[in-house]
This record gives sequence, C-alpha cells and structure tokens, in this order.
Amino acid sequence: MSTVSSDLRTRCLSALVLAALALFALFYHPHSFTMLLLIGGFIALKEWRGLNVQRSLRFLLTTTLYTLIALVSLWWLREQSITHVLILFAVVWGSDSAGYLVGKAVGGKLLCPTISPKKTYSGTIAALVTGTVLGAWMLNDFLHYPPLIALCIALETSAACIAGDLLESWCKRRAEVKDSGSLIPGHGGLLDRIDGLLLAAIVMSGWMLGWQIWGNS
Repeated sequence: MSTVSSDLRTRCLSALVLAALALFALFYHPHSFTMLLLIGGFIALKEWRGLNVQRSLRFLLTTTLYTLIALVSLWWLREQSITHVLILFAVVWGSDSAGYLVGKAVGGKLLCPTISPKKTYSGTIAALVTGTVLGAWMLNDFLHYPPLIALCIALETSAACIAGDLLESWCKRRAEVKDSGSLIPGHGGLLDRIDGLLLAAIVMSGWMLGWQIWGNS
C-alpha cells in the first residue's frame, strides 16, 4: 500500500470515529453533548495556546473568546433541536469532504498559498457549493425555513467553514507549525479537524437566532 493511500485511509478512519463520537453524544443525551463540548473546548484552548508562540495577550484573549462563543453557539443549537446540529454537521462535513476530494482530484491554482499551501480554487468552490446545497435543502425541508433564507444561511455557513479553516491555517503559519497538535491520526490536532466548525457554528446560530427574533417580532 502506498504512503498516500495509507494516509488517506488513516484520515478517513479518524474522521469516521470522530463523527460517530459526535453523533453518539448528540443523540444519547443533551448533557453528553454538553460534556463533549466542554472536553473539546478545553483541548482546543490548549492547542490555541500552543500556537501562541509570540506569547501575545491579544491572541490569547481573542482565541479564547472565539472558542467560547463557538461552544455556546453549538450548545444553543442543540437546545433548539438535534436537527439544528445535524444540519450544521452536514454543511461542515459536506463542505470539508467535497473540498478535500475535489482539491485532490482536480488540483489547479492555489487559493491562498501563503496561508494554506494545499487549498485550491477547485476544492474551495466544491466545498462552497456542496455545503450550500446540503444546508439549503435541509433547512427548507426539515426546519421549513423560506427557500431564500435557507439559501442565505447555508451559503454563509459554508463560507464560514472555509474561512475558519483559513483562519486556523494562518495561525499555524504564524507559529511556523504544520499542525495544531498530534491528537488525531491523519489530521493533527483537534483544531485541525474542527477549525471550520467553530466559525460555521457562530454564523449559523447567529442567523437562526436573528430569524427567530425577526419572525416573532
């Protein structure tokens, strides 16, 4: 088996295990999902601290606040319903998978080579389209959001997933490291796996909260 095939297999297995863990916690009990968020948040904050090689107080405060807002957003979505979180997962996982597979298969011009040396335009477009289509369909079909609102939420959530990935990549380039850690085989640290999820959760929950307030006013 080639090194590339072995790495891809490891990456896929790790992703499946993490997805299964997240779904189990989501469906088993609200408290189990909250516990998973707390554990994941602790690991993420530790990894952000590891990327703070310049010992910047602003970086520390910003990443801490960013992570806490994302955790609260995920908790709020779970409080609304399991379906809310499943839609977020579908957008993020669909976007990540499409971006990775199309980027590997098609290749082409790099999007931001100084920030992310492997992210291509082809993969980014595939990620954006896949996340948007999945999210818009699920929001409209399962939560009955108006088509235009569903499209806007899905589009911005998918874009946020990509932006969150680039943000963490910029932090890694700043720290001159390849990965945020070595916790997850084939991926690196936990942040390398949930970088897009953090910002996507903030954007989706913000949109949904705003729509609820506007719709009830």
